[in-house]
Amino acid sequence: MNLTLLNAGYVWGKGFGITGVWAGGAHAFDAESRVYHDGGTHTVPARVELSYGVLMIGPMYSLNMTDDSALDFKVRLGSLFTREKSTSEVSAFTSDNMRISASLGVGYRKKVADRWSLMLSSDYYAVRQQYSITAGQNAHILSFTTGVGFVL
Repeated sequence: MNLTLLNAGYVWGKGFGITGVWAGGAHAFDAESRVYHDGGTHTVPARVELSYGVLMIGPMYSLNMTDDSALDFKVRLGSLFTREKSTSEVSAFTSDNMRISASLGVGYRKKVADRWSLMLSSDYYAVRQQYSITAGQNAHILSFTTGVGFVL
């Protein structure tokens, strides 16, 4: 599940502006966990939950395609919080991490009324983690969102 609470942008002239995002998500899956117990190694089934939250701002460039549609290119910096939780019948482990991260995004806006537009957005978030249950030490999140926007 992914949820974008705020995906905003403001253009002030010649297509340049500022953008911000507040989003999060959670994903659960089954995996195998290696447990060291009584001098031996055992593999047991585990339930893994990954969750994240982002709060970022940065510059954007808006390219008008027609009088009522635009393509937005966004670069953001900010914080990305991740939590990884692994639970098995013999152990449980949780790792929390907050890091400075970066985001690249592309959005499409289509004006449908005087002050309203439909929005499609694709955002890529990347961060290097300190601790990780999963094999990779980096978090790479690709988020696709759609929504209704208010035009100032």
